[in-house]
Amino acid sequence: MFNKLVQFAARSLILSGGVLISISSSDPQGVAANAGQFQGQGYFDHAPRLVRSAVSMSAARTPATYQFTISVPQDAGSPLQAVRVLQEKNVEILSLNPDRSRAFLGDSFAGGTPVALSAIGGSRPVDSNELTVEFNPPIAPGQTVTVSLDVSQNPQLGGIYQFEVTAYPAGNEQSGVPLGVGRFNIYNY
Repeated sequence: MFNKLVQFAARSLILSGGVLISISSSDPQGVAANAGQFQGQGYFDHAPRLVRSAVSMSAARTPATYQFTISVPQDAGSPLQAVRVLQEKNVEILSLNPDRSRAFLGDSFAGGTPVALSAIGGSRPVDSNELTVEFNPPIAPGQTVTVSLDVSQNPQLGGIYQFEVTAYPAGNEQSGVPLGVGRFNIYNY
């Protein structure tokens, strides 16, 4: 077993962040890594990018939609299965509304082709500041998707509100790739 691991390590390069890239496409002894998969688990060869975050209304105490646009590169190696949005700690925690969550192809508030969601919410308690949406089918490499999350109202207090965005490849619900932070300025008018 140790020899197989050494042989596998000699054919692979581990980059910071735990992304595994195969240099060899086959292994005569049965230790192989196909593009986008390792031991049956999906992974990204090239991670998606958070290209835009926007809020429909920036006034405190008003209903709003928070949008996160993600581009899946052509050479991603795996489709995008799910996205998790988590509000960073702040004076006020927003409750994201899973019932009004949606997604579409493209990157503007005008919307685009709707994308079906197979699951919304994930394992989240009521009034959580975290929401996961799962695409059905997954978003193919080369496409851009926008996730729209509604809140009943913006925070009572103006300020900067930040949301961590994490992408999950098809076939791997365990290994999300952090895409960055969506940042919204909410104002007291």
